[in-house]
Amino acid sequence: MTYQKKELKNVKIQTLYKINLRILLTFYAGTAQASSAASSSPGVLNVSEEAIYKKFLTGKLIYRPTPGNDDGMKVFSIADLSYPLGGTFDLSKFGDTWQHLNIATGYRTGKSEKNRSKVEMWIAPRFLIDQTRCSSTDPFIGIMGNWSTDIGLFWTWGGWPVHYDTMDSLTNKTFDQLGHKNLFEHWLDAAGYKSEAELEGCLCWISWKAAAALKCFTFKFE
Repeated sequence: MTYQKKELKNVKIQTLYKINLRILLTFYAGTAQASSAASSSPGVLNVSEEAIYKKFLTGKLIYRPTPGNDDGMKVFSIADLSYPLGGTFDLSKFGDTWQHLNIATGYRTGKSEKNRSKVEMWIAPRFLIDQTRCSSTDPFIGIMGNWSTDIGLFWTWGGWPVHYDTMDSLTNKTFDQLGHKNLFEHWLDAAGYKSEAELEGCLCWISWKAAAALKCFTFKFE
């Protein structure tokens, strides 16, 4: 299920979120997450959450073929995704990047066969997970207590099960702070490395090709 942006051009943010939430719940049809989220969340944002959602929709994924150099730069808008709270960016135009990396909004709900040999990277506003992930056995239960900001980044291997122990998470950066580093540098922070040099000689789950691809991407918000 998708929507046409021209149909929502003048739709209020609350209505847009209800549409987004309804689409999200179709992903869990017949599951515990669906019934839990549907009963606990009316799909209404409070004033603070509405401001966060508007901020999220200003997000841009910026691709630089050479990290730190704007030559050949491409910009992708979160708001242009068919589904901004659960969309995947098209990386197929950047050589073999798509073979090693998948970047999406929202959060991981299960293993995807097409991503089983890729690094998956996700970005999500906290309120989305607060409203749709309610079970005591939820994979995010081990992350929420340390989540101190409105936005989070998550990295995992596509072949791994969905569990907080299989995710590296960055949940202490503001929207503005996310734009100060590329996605590889943020992953280093999330994984507890002080610098890339610490990876030398270490057994690391992230492939060097995926690491190289992550260096080319940055999120920025207005």
